[in-house]
Amino acid sequence: MAISSVGGTSTAFAAQASSSADGEDQKAGTTDSAVEPAAAESSPSAVVSLGNTLPADIQLYTGKLSMIPMSSLTAPQIFVKTDQDGDGKINFKEFSEQLKRTGTSEAAAKVLFDSFKKSKGGTISLDDFVDGVVAANKNGSSVFQDLYSSYVSGSDGKFDIATSDAFMASGGSVVTDYFTRHPEMQRRG
Repeated sequence: MAISSVGGTSTAFAAQASSSADGEDQKAGTTDSAVEPAAAESSPSAVVSLGNTLPADIQLYTGKLSMIPMSSLTAPQIFVKTDQDGDGKINFKEFSEQLKRTGTSEAAAKVLFDSFKKSKGGTISLDDFVDGVVAANKNGSSVFQDLYSSYVSGSDGKFDIATSDAFMASGGSVVTDYFTRHPEMQRRG
């Protein structure tokens, strides 16, 4: 069973056991901060949400699991980080400055920005941004996954739980309001 802990909540992924030549079951290893690649590549048979690890908080989810890029799930947090002036909209300057973190050229940023922009006035709303990140991910772009990674990595370039927790806590009420208005983003499978 591999354990993932983000924001004080732990999730355990139970990998399906495989049999060795001598008939003994082999199990995936465990980790305190993230799913190990071997466990992530296997087909989980169950997810146990441990909440704050109180016995009453334990939930078992056995439905179909699907892979959703973390940048899609954290698009509201990325929006808050990108909205430097806090006006609830992203202009091209804010957008292109954030994408520089991923090595994206200004010309490529302009193409992406224009594909996101659904409202008039030269800005992107939170809803347009989330829809645009999800669409970019579905089209095979790694720009927003790279941007997400830049927010959860330490100075050594590796995943850092404290940095990740700070990123996940960013945006507070903006993020909460978004997910309240869009419960479909919280569905599993």
